[in-house]
Amino acid sequence: MSEELARLLDLDLAWHRVKSDIAAHRVFIGHPYSDSLIEFDLRGWLDARLEAIKWDKYAPSPLFICDVPKGNGMIRPGGHLSYPDRLIYSACVGACFPAIHQALNWSQGTIDFSYQLSSDPRNPKWIRDRFVGWKTFDEQSIEMIESGASFVVLADISAFYENIDISLLVSDVSATKAPKTALDQLSVCLNKWAQVSGRGIPQGHTPSGILAKLYLNSIDENLKNMGYTHLRYVDDIRVFCGSEVEAKQLLVELGNL
Repeated sequence: MSEELARLLDLDLAWHRVKSDIAAHRVFIGHPYSDSLIEFDLRGWLDARLEAIKWDKYAPSPLFICDVPKGNGMIRPGGHLSYPDRLIYSACVGACFPAIHQALNWSQGTIDFSYQLSSDPRNPKWIRDRFVGWKTFDEQSIEMIESGASFVVLADISAFYENIDISLLVSDVSATKAPKTALDQLSVCLNKWAQVSGRGIPQGHTPSGILAKLYLNSIDENLKNMGYTHLRYVDDIRVFCGSEVEAKQLLVELGNL
């Protein structure tokens, strides 16, 4: 299995994506010289990681949780990963990304506005500017109201990233027909990093954002199939209803999704 995984993982592309997260200030803890030290002998460092995978010597390190301030005096548990773990995480999700990309393509920019995916799954910058997505999310919401929505139901998933069920997430990725070897390694990593057994993925890393999108894809599909009009940005969901009765019915049905 490990030799097959080593052939599957593109560590050069993964490193570009790790650096992209650093440049975009996605990670919560950074050292100004870490990436420079790695790139002093990047080829040697990547080859060492690949050999560890090939000979089944790679094991993910524990996740370090750092409290990150957010609005209204609240905090979120940021997930700090070692550089080898960031690399393998990006590589495993990257190996699954073409299949995930295809599964999510239907909702991008029409229902789901969070972390808009690059049109090319091989693009080192696998998501577009997230702030543009949030702006469009707000603009589309206003347009929905101006078009006649009398009621808007706002839903938010409390402690979303911390409560993602890893087994369900792995099942969702598997359903996309992503490579099994990459998915198996991804499952090992996520379960190692879980702060509560079987739950939670690391916040502050683009691979987690992509997995979170897939995790909520079934909610988007169900709401659409039920005939509701909604928009979503990560776990912030806005459903636009034509009457109070429809809005109350949605509240009952939303709890069962």
